[in-house]
Amino acid sequence: MHLWRPNIAFVLLCGMLLCGCAVRVTPRPVAPGRSVYGYYPWWEAAAFPPQSLGWQYLTHVSHAFVRPTPAGGLVEPRGFQPAPLVAAAHAHGVRALLCVGGAGDSAPGFSQIASNPPLRAAFAHNLRAYAISNNYDGLEIDWEYPRTSADATNFVMLIQELRATLGTNLLLALALNGSPYIGKWIDARAVAPCVDLVILMTYDYHGNWSEFSGHNAPLYPYPRADGCVSNGVAYWRQRGIPPEKTLLGLAFFARAFNTTNIGAHFTKSWSLPWRAVPALLTNGHTRVWDARAAAPYLRANNGSHLISYDDAVSLSKKTAFARTQGLAGVAVWQIAGDIVGARHRLLPLVQQRLAAPALLSSTADSRATR
Repeated sequence: MHLWRPNIAFVLLCGMLLCGCAVRVTPRPVAPGRSVYGYYPWWEAAAFPPQSLGWQYLTHVSHAFVRPTPAGGLVEPRGFQPAPLVAAAHAHGVRALLCVGGAGDSAPGFSQIASNPPLRAAFAHNLRAYAISNNYDGLEIDWEYPRTSADATNFVMLIQELRATLGTNLLLALALNGSPYIGKWIDARAVAPCVDLVILMTYDYHGNWSEFSGHNAPLYPYPRADGCVSNGVAYWRQRGIPPEKTLLGLAFFARAFNTTNIGAHFTKSWSLPWRAVPALLTNGHTRVWDARAAAPYLRANNGSHLISYDDAVSLSKKTAFARTQGLAGVAVWQIAGDIVGARHRLLPLVQQRLAAPALLSSTADSRATR
């Protein structure tokens, strides 16, 4: 890990540039409802370098992750390289954002920074300086998660500080959990005016923390479900997140359980990249379609496990849902997840369905059901 420290002279230069002299990338125009925002985690760079990505399918890329320090600084993972990703994005007219936080150990840093006014100010200026020095078009805050009433209050002040510091030249995006259990600590109406985009992480509804096995990202509720995409969108709309700022999270990964039925007890759960799924479809697994959840899963023929995932049918339904809800578009975790044989298998479909949304016919659903 590498602690990033801004050069003071450069910070002053950044302030001058933000006053109107900065030259930013001219991105491709994005029609309402057509945004495709993709996460690119730094650890995928060796296997899937930026030049190998399908930039024609994206409007935004979020470079994950740098971590906040309790002192208001930033920690870069070793191997985190902004330049190649940002250059590739800009060459294709795609906006590049820096993603700060993520799952794991980022929450304590955010909590301490947000609770201290001088640290909030220093953190905001450090983020602005880092973004400009690396030519990012904006920032995404992914605090996982505020969990107290103090965090809830301080979260609002942090986002307001960031908005004031970034000005209008840099985008500010916010990642929110797709569940009310975490969402209760977010004052959505207070932060919504401060941000340009809100990514709903409408996945991870079941995992090793759950009582029963379930779908990773079901569109609709079903018995023993811990949550679903449609309810997550409705929840945040009711809380005050405008649909025109909302991006629907799509999972390019799968979740497995050591049981063969949805809604059953299990003792082990694990995740795997979506790119591992196609080989399983013809190797010891049977695809099952859950019509109530509008989600598929694979059942191991030997009875050892099931794998919850998304496919062309479920993603077509989700992109159509995003359009009918008037959302800004979708956000994919993560864009290297669907690369099989050097090409994307899901991302082109997502982009095409947003451009011409339509649910697959009931005939297609019935053919997929086994």
